[in-house]
Amino acid sequence: MQQKVSNAQMNKTIPLIRGDSNMAFPHCDEAWKKFEVNPLDIGEIHYGQGNYYAAMQNFIAALILSTQFFTKPLWVNMQNIKVATWDERIFIKMIRCTSELGHYAESVILCQFLSNVDYVTAFKALEERNLFVGMDNLCEYLWDTKILEYAVSMLNKKGDTVNKKKALETISQLQMNTANNEEILRQAQAARRSAFLRFMATNYLQ
Repeated sequence: MQQKVSNAQMNKTIPLIRGDSNMAFPHCDEAWKKFEVNPLDIGEIHYGQGNYYAAMQNFIAALILSTQFFTKPLWVNMQNIKVATWDERIFIKMIRCTSELGHYAESVILCQFLSNVDYVTAFKALEERNLFVGMDNLCEYLWDTKILEYAVSMLNKKGDTVNKKKALETISQLQMNTANNEEILRQAQAARRSAFLRFMATNYLQ
């Protein structure tokens, strides 16, 4: 049976994230109990109603609690996230939310979070004229070389030499990591995932 959520609970302010960016929830189960309703459930409701910004706020809050502020590398195997019953479908919804909000750079990055990278959506987002609205450091969070190579092509067509150079430098760095050690590449990917999610938390939950 679907849980009924009151207006007061729906409008409940998500705790602000301030101070040390390395903060973590030492006891996730206890952290969840502080919420009258699971923020993941609230996010699903907002998503269904087309309130995409509010949905993103709650999805990110749920992910923070599930990963102790992105310090636990659970996204290596999303099935391991038990507390929030999190799975890749939420990332698919986050991609839809960011696309609907016109945050295309965020959409591109989130497409990498799926076990089967969503190249179709990522490439379409890269073709958008307003790709860098709200984010001018896209390449800092990219690790998929196919997406980076397509980004280079699109940026070249747009005459964006600055970001094209950043994309080429990122590709070179990733190729160097791959040549040296696959473990180094995995660590680089994990670092970029964590950095991006912290960026999202700061943007959506402040």
